[in-house]
Amino acid sequence: MLLSMEKILERYERHSYAESQLVAIETQPQGNWSVEYNRLKARVELLQKNHRTNSSLSFRESFVKGRDYDPDRERAERKKLRKLVNREAKGAVRELRKDNYFLYDVKQRDKELLEQERAAKYGRAMAFLQEQEHAFKSGQLGKGSRKRKK
Repeated sequence: MLLSMEKILERYERHSYAESQLVAIETQPQGNWSVEYNRLKARVELLQKNHRTNSSLSFRESFVKGRDYDPDRERAERKKLRKLVNREAKGAVRELRKDNYFLYDVKQRDKELLEQERAAKYGRAMAFLQEQEHAFKSGQLGKGSRKRKK
């Protein structure tokens, strides 16, 4: 851990020094175009140099995506477990949604079947009543048959 702290401090000192050099370059009095050109060229070189040193520090040949490079093992393990818990929770929510959609579809199908059965039963009852009414009006049932007998 001390080694990593030393690296961080060295990097901080390099950045502080580079920033102070940039500020010193910028505060020089502006003269003609040749002086301005030299000032800007020095600034670009300094920025490129800092970029190269910073990028080489963060680049690793053996980089593995998903691996945590945190030197504090406990913190890295907690982070890993937290990610796992979040992933499982999201998966559980996803499964619950799927189940709810499925149950909704099943209930809708049951409702439609019940409605179709009810409509068929109503249709049969109406057909029976219409037959009865027709028979009554034509004289096959009730008063019409008595009139014929008299």
